[in-house]
Amino acid sequence: MIFVAVDYLTKWVELKAMPTGQAENVAEFFVNQIFLRHGAPEQIITDRGKCFVAELTQAVVKKLHNNHKTTSSYHPQANGAVERMNHTLAAMLSMYVSIDQRDWDETLQYVCFTYNTARQESKGYSPFFLLYGREPKLPIDLELGADPNPLLTKDGATEDYADRLLIELSTAKEIVKTRMEEVKNKQKERYDSHHRDLSFQSGDLVLVYKPFRKVGKSEKLLHRWLGPFKVLRKTTPVNYEVTSATGQGKTDIVHVIRMKPFFEPSNEWQLPQEIPPNNLEETTGKEHREVQEIE
Repeated sequence: MIFVAVDYLTKWVELKAMPTGQAENVAEFFVNQIFLRHGAPEQIITDRGKCFVAELTQAVVKKLHNNHKTTSSYHPQANGAVERMNHTLAAMLSMYVSIDQRDWDETLQYVCFTYNTARQESKGYSPFFLLYGREPKLPIDLELGADPNPLLTKDGATEDYADRLLIELSTAKEIVKTRMEEVKNKQKERYDSHHRDLSFQSGDLVLVYKPFRKVGKSEKLLHRWLGPFKVLRKTTPVNYEVTSATGQGKTDIVHVIRMKPFFEPSNEWQLPQEIPPNNLEETTGKEHREVQEIE
Protein backbone atom coordinates (compact mmCIF):
# COMPACT_ATOMS: atom_id res chain seq x y z
CA MET A 1 0.00 0.00 0.00
CA ILE A 2 1.21 3.52 -0.84
CA PHE A 3 0.17 6.66 1.00
CA VAL A 4 0.10 9.65 -1.36
CA ALA A 5 -0.02 13.29 -0.25
CA VAL A 6 -0.03 16.22 -2.70
CA ASP A 7 0.25 19.93 -1.93
CA TYR A 8 -2.35 21.66 -4.08
CA LEU A 9 -0.27 24.78 -4.79
CA THR A 10 3.27 23.51 -5.37
CA LYS A 11 2.24 19.93 -6.34
CA TRP A 12 4.95 18.65 -3.99
CA VAL A 13 4.40 14.94 -3.38
CA GLU A 14 5.07 12.81 -0.31
CA LEU A 15 5.00 9.02 -0.77
CA LYS A 16 5.27 6.25 1.80
CA ALA A 17 5.10 2.49 1.32
CA MET A 18 3.18 0.79 4.11
CA PRO A 19 2.56 -2.92 4.79
CA THR A 20 -1.05 -2.25 5.80
CA GLY A 21 -3.55 0.59 5.76
CA GLN A 22 -4.09 0.67 9.50
CA ALA A 23 -5.00 3.92 11.26
CA GLU A 24 -1.69 3.80 13.17
CA ASN A 25 0.22 3.93 9.88
CA VAL A 26 -1.85 6.87 8.65
CA ALA A 27 -1.33 8.80 11.89
CA GLU A 28 2.42 8.13 11.74
CA PHE A 29 2.53 9.32 8.12
CA PHE A 30 0.69 12.55 8.97
CA VAL A 31 2.97 13.36 11.90
CA ASN A 32 6.40 12.26 10.63
CA GLN A 33 6.19 12.96 6.91
CA ILE A 34 3.82 15.92 6.77
CA PHE A 35 3.75 17.84 10.03
CA LEU A 36 7.40 17.44 11.12
CA ARG A 37 8.73 18.21 7.62
CA HIS A 38 6.37 20.92 6.39
CA GLY A 39 4.35 22.13 9.36
CA ALA A 40 0.64 21.78 9.95
CA PRO A 41 -1.48 22.12 6.80
CA GLU A 42 -4.57 24.32 6.99
CA GLN A 43 -6.73 21.65 5.39
CA ILE A 44 -6.48 17.94 4.62
CA ILE A 45 -8.68 16.24 2.02
CA THR A 46 -8.88 12.45 1.94
CA ASP A 47 -11.20 9.78 0.66
CA ARG A 48 -13.50 7.96 3.05
CA GLY A 49 -11.27 4.96 3.70
CA LYS A 50 -11.55 3.42 7.15
CA CYS A 51 -7.98 4.37 8.01
CA PHE A 52 -8.74 8.07 7.40
CA VAL A 53 -11.98 8.24 9.40
CA ALA A 54 -10.83 6.04 12.28
CA GLU A 55 -10.92 7.50 15.79
CA LEU A 56 -7.12 7.46 16.10
CA THR A 57 -6.61 9.37 12.87
CA GLN A 58 -9.28 11.90 13.79
CA ALA A 59 -7.68 12.39 17.22
CA VAL A 60 -4.28 13.12 15.64
CA VAL A 61 -5.81 15.55 13.12
CA LYS A 62 -7.64 17.29 15.95
CA LYS A 63 -4.43 17.63 17.98
CA LEU A 64 -2.75 19.26 14.98
CA HIS A 65 -5.75 21.60 14.61
CA ASN A 66 -6.23 20.60 10.97
CA ASN A 67 -9.45 20.97 9.04
CA HIS A 68 -10.08 17.44 7.75
CA LYS A 69 -12.55 17.00 4.89
CA THR A 70 -13.53 13.79 3.14
CA THR A 71 -14.72 13.30 -0.40
CA SER A 72 -18.18 11.98 -1.21
CA SER A 73 -18.36 8.23 -1.81
CA TYR A 74 -17.46 6.88 -5.26
CA HIS A 75 -16.48 10.35 -6.49
CA PRO A 76 -12.65 10.50 -6.74
CA GLN A 77 -12.82 13.70 -8.81
CA ALA A 78 -13.28 15.58 -5.53
CA ASN A 79 -9.62 14.82 -4.76
CA GLY A 80 -8.35 15.16 -8.31
CA ALA A 81 -4.73 16.08 -7.50
CA VAL A 82 -4.12 12.80 -5.69
CA GLU A 83 -6.05 10.73 -8.24
CA ARG A 84 -4.00 12.24 -11.07
CA MET A 85 -0.80 11.55 -9.14
CA ASN A 86 -1.86 7.93 -8.69
CA HIS A 87 -1.98 7.49 -12.47
CA THR A 88 1.37 9.23 -12.91
CA LEU A 89 2.93 7.19 -10.11
CA ALA A 90 1.74 3.90 -11.59
CA ALA A 91 3.15 4.83 -15.00
CA MET A 92 6.52 5.83 -13.51
CA LEU A 93 6.84 2.77 -11.29
CA SER A 94 6.03 0.45 -14.18
CA MET A 95 9.18 1.65 -15.96
CA TYR A 96 11.55 0.60 -13.17
CA VAL A 97 10.13 -2.42 -11.35
CA SER A 98 11.50 -5.90 -12.01
CA ILE A 99 9.60 -8.57 -13.89
CA ASP A 100 8.18 -10.10 -10.72
CA GLN A 101 7.14 -6.60 -9.49
CA ARG A 102 8.36 -7.32 -5.95
CA ASP A 103 10.77 -4.40 -5.66
CA TRP A 104 8.43 -1.48 -6.34
CA ASP A 105 8.85 -0.17 -2.79
CA GLU A 106 12.63 0.12 -3.29
CA THR A 107 12.05 2.38 -6.29
CA LEU A 108 9.35 4.53 -4.70
CA GLN A 109 11.50 7.30 -3.21
CA TYR A 110 13.57 7.63 -6.41
CA VAL A 111 10.37 8.10 -8.39
CA CYS A 112 9.14 10.61 -5.80
CA PHE A 113 12.34 12.68 -6.09
CA THR A 114 12.17 12.56 -9.87
CA TYR A 115 8.62 13.88 -9.89
CA ASN A 116 9.32 16.65 -7.37
CA THR A 117 12.36 17.91 -9.28
CA ALA A 118 10.79 17.82 -12.76
CA ARG A 119 9.51 21.09 -14.20
CA GLN A 120 5.80 20.86 -14.88
CA GLU A 121 4.62 22.24 -18.19
CA SER A 122 1.33 23.55 -16.80
CA LYS A 123 3.09 25.66 -14.16
CA GLY A 124 6.54 26.34 -15.58
CA TYR A 125 8.26 25.39 -12.31
CA SER A 126 9.21 22.23 -10.47
CA PRO A 127 7.56 21.42 -7.11
CA PHE A 128 11.07 21.51 -5.60
CA PHE A 129 11.60 25.13 -6.70
CA LEU A 130 8.19 26.27 -5.50
CA LEU A 131 8.87 24.74 -2.09
CA TYR A 132 12.54 25.66 -1.54
CA GLY A 133 13.06 28.63 -3.86
CA ARG A 134 15.92 26.92 -5.72
CA GLU A 135 16.55 24.00 -8.02
CA PRO A 136 18.36 20.93 -6.64
CA LYS A 137 21.96 20.26 -7.59
CA LEU A 138 21.97 16.87 -9.27
CA PRO A 139 24.87 14.48 -9.91
CA ILE A 140 24.88 15.51 -13.56
CA ASP A 141 25.41 19.12 -12.48
CA LEU A 142 28.48 18.11 -10.48
CA GLU A 143 29.79 16.03 -13.36
CA LEU A 144 29.45 18.88 -15.86
CA GLY A 145 30.32 21.65 -13.44
CA ALA A 146 26.94 23.27 -14.04
CA ASP A 147 25.15 25.45 -11.53
CA PRO A 148 21.34 25.22 -11.50
CA ASN A 149 21.14 28.36 -9.32
CA PRO A 150 23.72 30.87 -10.64
CA LEU A 151 22.14 33.80 -8.82
CA LEU A 152 22.92 32.18 -5.47
CA THR A 153 26.66 31.80 -6.10
CA LYS A 154 27.59 35.16 -7.54
CA ASP A 155 29.32 37.80 -5.44
CA GLY A 156 27.09 39.44 -2.86
CA ALA A 157 24.38 36.80 -3.22
CA THR A 158 24.42 35.92 0.45
CA GLU A 159 23.46 39.37 1.67
CA ASP A 160 20.32 39.81 -0.42
CA TYR A 161 19.46 36.14 -0.89
CA ALA A 162 16.55 36.19 1.56
CA ASP A 163 15.00 39.30 0.01
CA ARG A 164 15.41 38.03 -3.53
CA LEU A 165 14.13 34.59 -2.60
CA LEU A 166 10.98 36.10 -1.13
CA ILE A 167 10.33 38.13 -4.26
CA GLU A 168 11.03 35.24 -6.65
CA LEU A 169 8.88 32.78 -4.73
CA SER A 170 6.03 35.27 -4.46
CA THR A 171 6.21 35.94 -8.19
CA ALA A 172 6.42 32.25 -9.07
CA LYS A 173 3.48 31.31 -6.88
CA GLU A 174 1.34 34.08 -8.35
CA ILE A 175 2.15 32.77 -11.83
CA VAL A 176 1.25 29.26 -10.71
CA LYS A 177 -2.07 30.45 -9.24
CA THR A 178 -2.91 32.20 -12.51
CA ARG A 179 -2.11 29.14 -14.59
CA MET A 180 -4.04 26.86 -12.23
CA GLU A 181 -7.07 29.12 -12.56
CA GLU A 182 -6.80 28.97 -16.35
CA VAL A 183 -6.61 25.17 -16.25
CA LYS A 184 -9.61 25.01 -13.91
CA ASN A 185 -11.66 27.22 -16.23
CA LYS A 186 -10.84 25.03 -19.23
CA GLN A 187 -11.73 21.90 -17.30
CA LYS A 188 -14.97 23.50 -16.12
CA GLU A 189 -15.93 24.41 -19.69
CA ARG A 190 -15.23 20.86 -20.83
CA TYR A 191 -17.22 19.42 -17.92
CA ASP A 192 -20.17 21.80 -18.31
CA SER A 193 -20.46 20.97 -22.02
CA HIS A 194 -21.84 17.50 -21.20
CA HIS A 195 -23.04 18.00 -17.64
CA ARG A 196 -26.73 17.83 -16.78
CA ASP A 197 -28.07 20.20 -14.14
CA LEU A 198 -29.95 18.40 -11.39
CA SER A 199 -31.27 19.55 -8.04
CA PHE A 200 -33.28 17.77 -5.39
CA GLN A 201 -35.40 18.81 -2.45
CA SER A 202 -35.57 17.34 1.03
CA GLY A 203 -37.81 14.28 0.95
CA ASP A 204 -37.25 13.45 -2.74
CA LEU A 205 -36.70 9.81 -3.61
CA VAL A 206 -33.62 9.10 -5.71
CA LEU A 207 -31.51 6.27 -7.07
CA VAL A 208 -27.78 6.28 -6.27
CA TYR A 209 -25.05 4.92 -8.53
CA LYS A 210 -22.66 2.59 -6.65
CA PRO A 211 -19.99 0.87 -8.78
CA PHE A 212 -19.33 -2.02 -6.41
CA ARG A 213 -18.04 -5.45 -7.36
CA LYS A 214 -19.19 -8.95 -6.47
CA VAL A 215 -16.96 -11.99 -6.51
CA GLY A 216 -18.07 -14.42 -9.20
CA LYS A 217 -20.38 -11.89 -10.87
CA SER A 218 -19.85 -10.09 -14.15
CA GLU A 219 -19.39 -6.35 -13.56
CA LYS A 220 -21.21 -5.54 -16.79
CA LEU A 221 -24.34 -7.33 -15.61
CA LEU A 222 -24.50 -5.86 -12.11
CA HIS A 223 -27.27 -3.42 -11.34
CA ARG A 224 -25.41 -0.26 -10.28
CA TRP A 225 -28.35 2.10 -9.59
CA LEU A 226 -29.59 1.25 -6.11
CA GLY A 227 -32.46 2.62 -4.09
CA PRO A 228 -34.71 4.25 -3.51
CA PHE A 229 -32.99 6.63 -1.09
CA LYS A 230 -34.53 9.68 0.54
CA VAL A 231 -32.82 13.08 0.31
CA LEU A 232 -32.32 14.55 3.78
CA ARG A 233 -30.55 17.81 3.00
CA LYS A 234 -28.24 19.60 0.62
CA THR A 235 -24.78 19.80 2.21
CA THR A 236 -22.98 21.69 -0.59
CA PRO A 237 -24.02 22.98 -4.03
CA VAL A 238 -23.24 19.53 -5.48
CA ASN A 239 -23.55 17.12 -2.52
CA TYR A 240 -26.60 15.68 -0.76
CA GLU A 241 -27.07 13.67 2.39
CA VAL A 242 -29.29 10.66 1.72
CA THR A 243 -30.60 7.70 3.68
CA SER A 244 -32.59 4.58 2.91
CA ALA A 245 -36.22 5.26 2.04
CA THR A 246 -37.17 3.10 5.00
CA GLY A 247 -35.29 5.43 7.33
CA GLN A 248 -33.02 2.64 8.54
CA GLY A 249 -29.25 2.44 8.26
CA LYS A 250 -26.56 5.08 8.07
CA THR A 251 -26.72 8.26 6.03
CA ASP A 252 -24.34 8.93 3.14
CA ILE A 253 -23.03 12.02 1.36
CA VAL A 254 -23.52 11.63 -2.39
CA HIS A 255 -22.44 13.80 -5.30
CA VAL A 256 -25.28 14.92 -7.55
CA ILE A 257 -23.67 13.30 -10.58
CA ARG A 258 -24.35 9.90 -8.98
CA MET A 259 -28.05 10.60 -8.40
CA LYS A 260 -31.18 10.45 -10.51
CA PRO A 261 -34.87 10.74 -9.68
CA PHE A 262 -36.74 7.63 -8.59
CA PHE A 263 -40.18 6.99 -10.05
CA GLU A 264 -42.59 4.52 -8.53
CA PRO A 265 -43.40 1.69 -10.96
CA SER A 266 -46.89 2.13 -12.37
CA ASN A 267 -49.45 -0.65 -11.96
CA GLU A 268 -51.68 0.78 -14.64
CA TRP A 269 -51.60 -1.14 -17.88
CA GLN A 270 -54.12 -1.79 -20.59
CA LEU A 271 -55.21 -5.07 -22.12
CA PRO A 272 -54.87 -5.31 -25.89
CA GLN A 273 -58.03 -4.04 -27.55
CA GLU A 274 -60.34 -6.95 -28.37
CA ILE A 275 -61.32 -7.41 -31.95
CA PRO A 276 -64.97 -8.23 -32.58
CA PRO A 277 -65.52 -11.77 -33.96
CA ASN A 278 -66.74 -10.52 -37.35
CA ASN A 279 -63.78 -8.22 -37.78
CA LEU A 280 -61.49 -11.00 -36.55
CA GLU A 281 -62.54 -13.23 -39.44
CA GLU A 282 -62.18 -10.42 -41.94
CA THR A 283 -58.78 -9.47 -40.60
CA THR A 284 -57.57 -13.06 -40.54
CA GLY A 285 -58.68 -13.57 -44.09
CA LYS A 286 -57.07 -10.34 -45.18
CA GLU A 287 -53.79 -11.30 -43.58
CA HIS A 288 -53.99 -14.69 -45.28
CA ARG A 289 -54.63 -13.09 -48.66
CA GLU A 290 -51.67 -10.74 -48.20
CA VAL A 291 -49.37 -13.66 -47.41
CA GLN A 292 -50.60 -15.50 -50.48
CA GLU A 293 -49.91 -12.46 -52.62
CA ILE A 294 -46.35 -12.22 -51.26
CA GLU A 295 -45.70 -15.84 -52.00
